[in-house]
Formats: sequence, C-alpha cells, structure tokens
Amino acid sequence: MTHLLPFLLCQSAGIVLFALGWWCASRSRRWAIAISVTALGLLTAKMVLTWEPVWEATLFPWLGYAFLQSCLLSMIGLLFFGLAIAQLPVRWNRLVVGAVAAVIAVQGVCSSWWMVAPEIHGELLEADADHHYQQTTNYTCAPSACVSALSYVAVPASEQEMAGLCLTHDEGTTVFNTYRGLSLKLVGMPYRARIVNRTVDELMQPGVTAVVTELPGYHAIAVHGEGGRVTAQDPKMRWPLTWTMAQLREHYDGPVAVVIEPRP
Repeated sequence: MTHLLPFLLCQSAGIVLFALGWWCASRSRRWAIAISVTALGLLTAKMVLTWEPVWEATLFPWLGYAFLQSCLLSMIGLLFFGLAIAQLPVRWNRLVVGAVAAVIAVQGVCSSWWMVAPEIHGELLEADADHHYQQTTNYTCAPSACVSALSYVAVPASEQEMAGLCLTHDEGTTVFNTYRGLSLKLVGMPYRARIVNRTVDELMQPGVTAVVTELPGYHAIAVHGEGGRVTAQDPKMRWPLTWTMAQLREHYDGPVAVVIEPRP
C-alpha cells in the first residue's frame, strides 16, 4: 500500500522549514539565535529518543507519530541548516553547509521512501498451531516474532505483512518500529502494543505476551509467560522452546519489551 500524500507532505514540510529558517535568520539575528537553539535542542532530543524507545513511545503515544516519526529528524535538520546558512558570512562556508543540508534532504527522502515504494520482505505465511513461525530471511526476526506474538491473541498475520508494518529493511528492524508494526496491526482490536520496561519475573507471569531482544542483541523473539516458565518463540528455530526463569535471564536482553496487552 502506497502513501503518496504523506510522503509529499513530509518532503514539502522539510523544504518549508528550510526556507523558514533561512528567512528568519535573514530578518532578525535574535530570532535566528532563538530558533537555532530550539532546533538544536529538538535534534538532540530526537536522537536521544531514538536510543530510548520507551521514552519516545511514552511521550508520543499516538499512532500518527508512530507512522511519521522516521521523517522528523531530517525535517528538524533542514530547519537548523536553513538558519545556519543565512548567518554564515563566508561564501564557501555557506556552500559546505548547503551541501550538508542537501545530504540531510536526501536522507529524509530515503527514510520515507517506503511510503511511495513499500519494501517486500518475507513470505505470506502465518504461525502454526503452536504459535510458532520460522523466519524466511536472515533479517526478518522482528516481524516473524510479531507473527508468533499476535497468534497468542488470535490475530492472524504474515511475515510479509508485519515486515511492511514494521518498516523492516535488510539491515533489520528497530525496537520502535516493531512497536509501530504491532500498534498498526492491532488498530480496532481489543489489544494494544506498548514499549515498556519488563523484568524477567514480569515476563513470566501467566498470559504475558511480548516481543523482546535476545542476547547478545539484534535478534528478536516472542515470549509467552506461563507462570514459572515461558514459551520462547525463536524465529531461527523450527519449533518453540520452553525456558525456566534462569534460562530466560540468560537470553533476555532487557529491560525493554514490546508487550501485547488488553486495552484498558
């Protein structure tokens, strides 16, 4: 499914912010400094939130943000560089900063290109009767784990569908985009996805279903608590595994987990 209008709006917003920054800096040095400090603060905050997905999802719990958040960094960057170019007195400095701004603009196009040409990864297959799904590529562990997790709440999904919703690339899937995919899939359902901090004890509680990162990192699995143990749906394996608390502690690269829970 393509989203041409949001793509055009995101790119247009970046251009408008760049032009706005240039115009403000050209008219008033005081405004230029104030907006520059604000833009730099926003850039720093967005980079911090990228590394702290629990904070990001807590501060911005709306689906619209989850849908568009990959575009924000380039948009704020273009505002900042528009401000910077207008304040530089030396021509070659302006050219260098302009070149950097062009790179940021291209990066923004690339980061939101999925709206125009969605990538296709994985197969149109669903979890089996044991809620297990084995990934069909080396990098679709997160969407495959989502397939297993959704199966526990009777929501059918395929690896390919979840890879699209999770914005999976051949480099993998971020934790925030795993949350994004589950959130979009659960729209209108009696369940929701949340990024939260969860201990091993909490994950083992009966009925708790989550997608977590397995040690040493960069591999996603689904776990389902059964009280005293968990069923681990590792997409690399051909069948589910049963782990005790000690085994889960050895594998769980916490504390961040994407949990599927009933809506309040």
